[in-house]
Amino acid sequence: PYVLADECIVQMNRILVATNASIVLSSTWRLSEQGCDEIYNALLFATAVIGKTPAIGLTPPRRQEILEWLHTVWPYSHGWNNETITHMAVIDDETDADLGDGSFFKTSFEGGGLTKEIADRIIIHLNKEGL
Repeated sequence: PYVLADECIVQMNRILVATNASIVLSSTWRLSEQGCDEIYNALLFATAVIGKTPAIGLTPPRRQEILEWLHTVWPYSHGWNNETITHMAVIDDETDADLGDGSFFKTSFEGGGLTKEIADRIIIHLNKEGL
């Protein structure tokens, strides 16, 4: 069963409102229609979800799936009309999602997931000029 923590959803919605961000799902929830439906139904703006990273093999590092999406999906879905990604935040509880570029924000399942403190840092990061 898929269960979203209410406070995590509050924080994700706060990030969306404060930054006008788009979401690309990279969690294992993306692999299940039920998981995706739970996420879409919980967000203020389900249209903020613009894609899902591909599932590559059995246990690749999450960063590999994120990079695969950035290099093979983005240029042909959104980037074709000269949209560029100027700010990005990768939010995950596993460090294998860290791209090594300062965009990674580690959450902790045991620590409450996406907390207000982490959301505050993400909002500041995404709203920075000149990144």
